[in-house]
Amino acid sequence: MIGFRIAFRSILKNRRRTAITLAALAVGYLAITMFQGYVADTLHGLRRAAIRGEGIGHLTIIKKGALLRSRMDEKRYTLTGAEISQITNLLQSMPEIIMFIPRLDVSGLLSNGKESVIFIGHGIDPSAYRILKKDFVYTGQGTPISPTNAIGGLVAGDLAAAMGLKLGETAVIFSTTLDNRMNAVDMEVQGIYNTGTRATNDKYLILPLTLAQRLYDTDGASRLSLLLDEKARQPAVMARVQEALNRTGLDVEVHTWKELSNFYTSVAGLFGMIFLFLFIIILVVAVMGVLNTMSMSVMERYREIGTMRAFGLQRGGVIRLFCIEGLLLGLIGVGIGAMLAM
Repeated sequence: MIGFRIAFRSILKNRRRTAITLAALAVGYLAITMFQGYVADTLHGLRRAAIRGEGIGHLTIIKKGALLRSRMDEKRYTLTGAEISQITNLLQSMPEIIMFIPRLDVSGLLSNGKESVIFIGHGIDPSAYRILKKDFVYTGQGTPISPTNAIGGLVAGDLAAAMGLKLGETAVIFSTTLDNRMNAVDMEVQGIYNTGTRATNDKYLILPLTLAQRLYDTDGASRLSLLLDEKARQPAVMARVQEALNRTGLDVEVHTWKELSNFYTSVAGLFGMIFLFLFIIILVVAVMGVLNTMSMSVMERYREIGTMRAFGLQRGGVIRLFCIEGLLLGLIGVGIGAMLAM
């Protein structure tokens, strides 16, 4: 206790140097905390965008191997209507699951009657789509897909511009069915929107699930997404879902939203590297600042050190006093930084 009293008095001796050191520690801690908060807020937004904006859901059920081989044999890796019903009936008793969202990935040709271009997209139930997007403001032209219009689809902005499509006009989408037969259906341009990236804004469509199923001549879906209660423990729910599915003998697997959202994973990894780099720089600056303060303190107090040694204080005791002084500097600086961060 005496050591802490002596160390505290020593800190107050040279108030200017102490103030500069504490300021460096406080600002460093504040910078780390604020950046960590910014990263956490950004990743939380990206999480919502992946789960609800992209429609991935918290958990996704697909056929085994579908992530790698679904484009090679779409029929084999598509969940049938019977399998979707079986899974839904099996899992609907779990209170953590608040919604089942079948989604059918589609691709083919979009025609305006004069020319055709390749498109990709997906079909989703309009009611589920509106629930997923309830916290997102629709900024496109027209309206999102709705249960009242079975052929109304959303067209990406650059694709609509390239094809000269306007709201309310009808286009034709061509594709091969799961049995490799050509098929075509009419689609009304109900909305024109921006996907947010050039990679998809010139080729993406969002269709009502029934329209996509008509195009592929199926009653199934590429995947079945599960939207969970936000308070639910996702790993525990995933384990229970996987265990229940294994008992049925269905050839399916369960993936989390993180596994399916490449963008989130990339951004999280980038922020992680930036945070580590920033943390190391601030840590080095803070440590060098404290070392500089302690070195000056030792050089200025050699008479005091000699007096303490003359009174019988061992070398280890002197070192311990300066360690306590450095510890107090660190604790006070971090405490001030924490208050500023709050």
